[in-house]
Amino acid sequence: MTSTLKISLTSDQKQQKTFTPVTSAKQYMKYLQSLEEEAPTYTIPETVLVTFGASAMERFLARHEAKTTKIIRRLHIIDDGKLGIIGDFGIGAPAMIHRLEELIALGVKRFILVGLAGSLSYELKIGDYAICTEALSEDGVGHLYMPEGETVSLATPSLVQDWSQYIEKKHPQHPKFHHVKTWSFPVIFRESQEDIARVKAEGCRTVEMEVAALYAIAKEKNIDALAIFLISDSLADNVWDPKLKNLSTKEQLTQLTELAMYFVRERM
Repeated sequence: MTSTLKISLTSDQKQQKTFTPVTSAKQYMKYLQSLEEEAPTYTIPETVLVTFGASAMERFLARHEAKTTKIIRRLHIIDDGKLGIIGDFGIGAPAMIHRLEELIALGVKRFILVGLAGSLSYELKIGDYAICTEALSEDGVGHLYMPEGETVSLATPSLVQDWSQYIEKKHPQHPKFHHVKTWSFPVIFRESQEDIARVKAEGCRTVEMEVAALYAIAKEKNIDALAIFLISDSLADNVWDPKLKNLSTKEQLTQLTELAMYFVRERM
C-alpha cells in the first residue's frame, strides 16, 4: 500500500475552482498594516529568497547586514530593499504557503527557494547541487493552486535559463547543477519504498516538501519561482543516509544562499 496523500474537493471545485474564499492575503495584510503605529521605514522587495531552519538564516545574517520588518515575521531586507530573505518559519508546504501569500499580497514578484533535498538517484550524491525544473505535487497544498488533473508544477523557464547562464559565465568552477524533477511530499516518516519506486518511474530524482506548492502558486499568481537544492541525504538504496545536520552541509547551504543573493544582485 502506498501513502500518496489525497484531499477531496467537490466536483465544481475540481473542474472550475468556483469556490469563493472568505478572505484573502491582501485583506489580511491590509488588516496588519492598519495595526502599525508608524509608517514602515523599509521597502518590500520584488525578489525574496526562501530558506528553511534557524541555522541557515543565522549563518547568512551573520555575514550580511539586513533590516527586519514588523508586518512579515522572519522577513529580512537587504540591499536597500532590492532583496529579501525569509526563513525559520517551519517546514513543509502549509507553513511556506502562508508566507508566500502574504508576500505576494505586498508586491513580491519573484521567489528563489534555497533548500535541502534528498536524493532518489545514484547519480546525485550528498553534497551535490540541483536546480529543480519541475515538481510532482503530493504535498497536500499544491493541488489547491493547480487546475484539475494536473499533478506537476513547473519552474519559471526564464529563471532556469538565467541561473544556468549565470553559473556558467560567472562561476564556471562551481560544481555542476543537476537539472531534476522533484517529488514534493509532506511527511518525511511516511516516505515508503513503494512510493519511491513509483515516483522514480515518473522521473523524480529528489524529494523535499515544498517546491510543488511554490511552483503552483507562482503560476496561479503570475509570478516567477525557482528552487535550487543542496543534496543533504540519500534514499537511493531505500535506506536513509542523512547528513542534514553536518557542519559541512550547513556551510554549503549558506554559500548556496549567498550565491543566490549574488545572482539577484546581477540579474534582477
